[in-house]
Amino acid sequence: MMGKEFYLDWNKDILQVWELDKSFTVVGAMREGIKLGHRFPAINVVEVGDNFYRLAAGKIFSDDFYDGGHHRAVAHYLEKKSLLCVLSNRIGANSNDYRDVSFVKLGDYEICDKLEDALSKLPLDVADKFCRNNGLAANCYLPQ
Repeated sequence: MMGKEFYLDWNKDILQVWELDKSFTVVGAMREGIKLGHRFPAINVVEVGDNFYRLAAGKIFSDDFYDGGHHRAVAHYLEKKSLLCVLSNRIGANSNDYRDVSFVKLGDYEICDKLEDALSKLPLDVADKFCRNNGLAANCYLPQ
């Protein structure tokens, strides 16, 4: 079944991802949004078995650019908040490259466009506080 939306439940569902290094700053900004009740766009997943899913490659801007949703998945996993998913048939990576989302390591990676996108979903005062607390320039989420 393709295109069905559902919420992944961390208490019963397993999610595997293929990117194992993500930005702690981007994930942190998304976690702030989750705490405030922001609903992020659905991530594309492939159903591998009962309650077992893998991130799929989902179209985002064009036929040539695909977004896996790794930062969103990790942020929701860390917050233990259900993750909006949509079933897909577009495999994101070789099956040998997938690992449980709990294996993702957070580091200091420069991913300006993803940070800008994550922070732009927060109320201005929360985004500004996040920037200050993380040593980022004020209004770092605004397009230059």
